[in-house]
Amino acid sequence: MSHDDDQAAIFGRRWIAANIDPGPHSVNDGPIVQTIVDQFVAEAEEAGLSQEQLERSLGDIRVFLQSAFDDAHRAWKSEIRL
Repeated sequence: MSHDDDQAAIFGRRWIAANIDPGPHSVNDGPIVQTIVDQFVAEAEEAGLSQEQLERSLGDIRVFLQSAFDDAHRAWKSEIRL
């Protein structure tokens, strides 16, 4: 993994921590909308990372963000059940 890929991965983890709420999420909620992807990419570009760097490090950005939302929701549901 190159330095740029490391930076993209770090940015991705930090963005998720700051922007994804692990609260209730309904199965009726739609998939990740383009505006969230656009916001993620815009903030990454402000931090000096290109969309190509992000995709090389994180894979498909929409899938990356959807997985983060899904993981946060599963964690929230687990906490509620305790």
